[in-house]
Amino acid sequence: MSDRDPQARVVYDYPEDRLVGTVLATGETFATDDPRRMAEWLFAAGARHGRVLMPDWREGDISPPKGDKIALNYRLVQLGMDESARRKIEGIKPRSPWKTRYFVDTEFTSFENCQLISIGIVGEDGREFYAERTDFDQNACSDFVKSSVLRKLGQFPGRAMPFAQLRTELREWLEAIPTKPKPVLSYDYHGDYELVELAIGGSLPAGWSHENVSGKLDAERLAAFVAEHAGEHHALFDARANALAFR
Repeated sequence: MSDRDPQARVVYDYPEDRLVGTVLATGETFATDDPRRMAEWLFAAGARHGRVLMPDWREGDISPPKGDKIALNYRLVQLGMDESARRKIEGIKPRSPWKTRYFVDTEFTSFENCQLISIGIVGEDGREFYAERTDFDQNACSDFVKSSVLRKLGQFPGRAMPFAQLRTELREWLEAIPTKPKPVLSYDYHGDYELVELAIGGSLPAGWSHENVSGKLDAERLAAFVAEHAGEHHALFDARANALAFR
């Protein structure tokens, strides 16, 4: 099989009102009425955007509705960009034998009424944390946040949760990080650090330190990552960008 041959096929089961996907190499099938779930199943099975057949009526099959096609392909694109970004981050190694940096970024409602929306942390050792809050006040969001941040939420299934759960999971993640080499929470905006403290209800766990690295990020590498992975204004993608751009 060449790198352009189809890897999967998706048709629409009209009587059942669902999508049916088939991995061509194995014959394995999956059925769902959710195009995003179909995309995630296909991706996990090895199918990538541009290599999923969705035949039309001229081929004797009922084609998936246009909206489902768009949603399925968009989700495959998102998953592909995430995979590509993770591969780049995995190539990063700690810059110092004495400490490991963990780059953090947050999204929040507004400067005037600041409530945490999401948080992403990316370590030089490959560890990552990401969570979205479900109970922030959307009325507190600025127009910019409504147009540029909220539409990028929901890309990671299972990572949206109430604030209390986010606090617990973030605390546990931070406390599980080894303290040798010394873990350093790195940010390019001090407000990100303040939101981390707010999220965990106090200071960082014992053994952690923190630093502002805004003057140590390579602007060209940062811009290149954002342009390739559409990462700006998403906490995890922005944290990955900073991890890659640090010099």
